[in-house]
Amino acid sequence: MKVKPSIQVLFLDFDGVLNNNFFFIMRPHSSHIKKDLDFAISQLDLGNMLVLKYILTELPNLKIVLSTSWRNHFSIEIFEQIFDHFGIDKHRLIGETPICGLHSDRYREIKSWLRDEKKSYIKSWMAIDDHYIFFEDNEESLNEYHIDSYSGLTYRDAIKIIQHFNSDWKETKINL
Repeated sequence: MKVKPSIQVLFLDFDGVLNNNFFFIMRPHSSHIKKDLDFAISQLDLGNMLVLKYILTELPNLKIVLSTSWRNHFSIEIFEQIFDHFGIDKHRLIGETPICGLHSDRYREIKSWLRDEKKSYIKSWMAIDDHYIFFEDNEESLNEYHIDSYSGLTYRDAIKIIQHFNSDWKETKINL
């Protein structure tokens, strides 16, 4: 029997994380959801996407599981193309949480994904979202990072997320 290597998993929301309130205030917004790549890309903030790319660069073993409600509207192939568009390795995307009921219940969806016995090789994980997920579970709330939806994913968030997965990580000074 081949043993899978242990991995680190980031459960990723999109709205409020990879786009933000300020992004939508500053541009025209359509409430009509189109299910194509160009529409999906137009809904993401380049700055927030670059921060995600930085996190993945600093954590080469980190994999992504989609917990976003976008998985109800876009295929996994569209998500892979979004990653390609922003220069993110699409192979970092390893799946999506199951949909539990009519309304998004990220707590149950993430717990269900983690409970799957095939997922026993997970070394560590974190869920990032602009809504609190683990209200009742204090132990699991240590694996949750709340993003401010006004700004979305920032460099300051990246530092905390990276340190969650690698406590020895030190910020590299960038010389401009």
